[in-house]
Amino acid sequence: MYAKLLTNKVYAYWAVMLLVLASGNSVFKVYGTYFYVLAGILVVFEFARSRNLRIRYRRLWQYIAIMLGIFGAQYLTFGWNSFPGIVNFISKILFGSFIIIALDFRFKYYYLRVMYHLAIISLIFFFLQTIFNITFSLIDVGKVGKSILFYFSHSRAFDRNCGPFWEPGAFGCYLMFVPLLFMGRLTYLFRTYKRECIVLLVALLTTQSTTAYLSFAALVFIYFMLQMKSILKYALIILGIVMATFIYSNVDFLQDKIEGQNERAIAANGKFSATRVGTFLFDMQYFQKHPLTGNGLHSRTRYADHPYLVKKWSDGEMAKGGNAFSDYLAKMGIVFYLAIIYFFCKTNNGIRKIDILSFFIIMIMLLFGEPLFSYPIGLSLPFINLKFREYEEFSSNTNSVQP
Repeated sequence: MYAKLLTNKVYAYWAVMLLVLASGNSVFKVYGTYFYVLAGILVVFEFARSRNLRIRYRRLWQYIAIMLGIFGAQYLTFGWNSFPGIVNFISKILFGSFIIIALDFRFKYYYLRVMYHLAIISLIFFFLQTIFNITFSLIDVGKVGKSILFYFSHSRAFDRNCGPFWEPGAFGCYLMFVPLLFMGRLTYLFRTYKRECIVLLVALLTTQSTTAYLSFAALVFIYFMLQMKSILKYALIILGIVMATFIYSNVDFLQDKIEGQNERAIAANGKFSATRVGTFLFDMQYFQKHPLTGNGLHSRTRYADHPYLVKKWSDGEMAKGGNAFSDYLAKMGIVFYLAIIYFFCKTNNGIRKIDILSFFIIMIMLLFGEPLFSYPIGLSLPFINLKFREYEEFSSNTNSVQP
């Protein structure tokens, strides 16, 4: 039933909207505790009704089996594992993967449309917030800020655009997913969806996210290196490096943040530091303990040697790092990443290896900045289809897709 509903463009649009909001919206973070489990149960019931559907999604079952194997290995290692944590984790995979696999190549177009609309909404409220000092609050999300579901005003990042997500960096990452989904077809994306790309770029700039800025710069560099055939590209690359150096030297928040984080990471000398590099170095200590299957999702095993840090994080006395790449190396080990790479390559069989490599380079940069694997879209990464098929209903020339 649900799979058939996704053949309708209106239902498909709102399914992707729900998936995006469930992947880091501030309201879902506070009130969506049981949403993932409920969504996972509904997906399981859908599979139970149809043998053909189960066959179509066989790679999803293989992926889940590997994840359960990792959790089983952790249980044998520690003599304990978090059953609620495992259920929540698997439910996120079921929910996100069901939508992404059902939409197949169309997912990228629906995602583009959803993020375009969220970007417009965010820019309207962001400018009201920064220019006229107006904030809107319909839903209480605690001391961190105010939310109207589709836009979140962060109390500690008032001059930055969070979109509907918990912080500006997260919004920047999800905006960056748009060109990532069109990797290898960026020229088509920019030419066919000029208006959408301009709006998304403006929204990206308003996040003031270091992770998003660096990832976007890397994407542009890769584009010129791989896509342009003209010798002019070398001049553009040199120009781009000069401009990047100028921006880095003159945009205070960018230079101060990068240099400050690196200095604090070095000064930590192996102890915890709530910076991207510092978190990576700290997580590597746990990765070395159990490199294959990790230390589990629960803090009892994940931070077994540093229980005092867990208490400080829960009490709000210390900020926790957001490096998802090293965090999941420590939590789930190498097997987790090998499974993601394997199934992603299976899904994208026939795609140029250089495009797949480029995708992973940018993805790792985004993971260094935000905990994307804590949400359904990140965990459903193996089933995102980069294969290109033009979907004319989504063209800027027709504007025919409406929610």
